[in-house]
Amino acid sequence: MSIRIDRTKCVGCGKCAEICPGNLIALDFARDSDGAAVIDYPEECWGCAACLKICRFGAIAYYLGADIGGKGAEMRVEYDQNNPFSRWIIQRPGEDIITITVDRRKANSY
Repeated sequence: MSIRIDRTKCVGCGKCAEICPGNLIALDFARDSDGAAVIDYPEECWGCAACLKICRFGAIAYYLGADIGGKGAEMRVEYDQNNPFSRWIIQRPGEDIITITVDRRKANSY
């Protein structure tokens, strides 16, 4: 399990780096001047998805590998700031996109 960061979508806000419980995400000012987020050791990712939920720019995708039945799919979250719902988008290579709508106000209720 791991995440992928799309540096073209990342605005360098640093929220993902702040929330990552494993301290695996950092803003990268060394490689270029944009300060986009990077994960240097993706194999260490716990798969908690905290960074997906905090990123408002869709820059982070969760990689669903074949080892967990994902067949190389990626999952990302899309938000509308004026709407309490988020859309979890799952895209498998060569297959239709699956969308799951979640009410963020109830997301952590059991």
